[in-house]
Amino acid sequence: MSYRYIPSAAGLTVWGVVLFVAGGAMSGWMSASAVRESFLDATSVFYSSNADVYTGLAVLFAMVSMAGFVLLTVGVSRAMKRADQRYDGWFRRLHQGSPAAPHPAPLPAAPVRGHERPHSHGAGIPPMPMRGPSQPGR
Repeated sequence: MSYRYIPSAAGLTVWGVVLFVAGGAMSGWMSASAVRESFLDATSVFYSSNADVYTGLAVLFAMVSMAGFVLLTVGVSRAMKRADQRYDGWFRRLHQGSPAAPHPAPLPAAPVRGHERPHSHGAGIPPMPMRGPSQPGR
């Protein structure tokens, strides 16, 4: 499967938010217009109602809003999957050369001095990566 035509997680999330909010707002507006048209039709003898058109548009925009919610969910899940891969790779790199030990030995208590902060002696811990491993096919 080619990933060339599938948008990134950020693109899916942004489009999902836009469609979800815009579709929900338009659906609500069209629903309110349909209720108004139905009220005007019920109170006037000579008024011709367009409530069916507004109801149809409200349903159409509700579908757009649901599609936006699906895009938002897919985009966020892709971003979370990518972050999980990044942290998993970093965590595996932490324990590559060390023997399997349940817990490290406890550190001695730091001496209390003026306004100094205790220094962390994490010599074996690599820094957190800025990018995760590249995926095949990119």
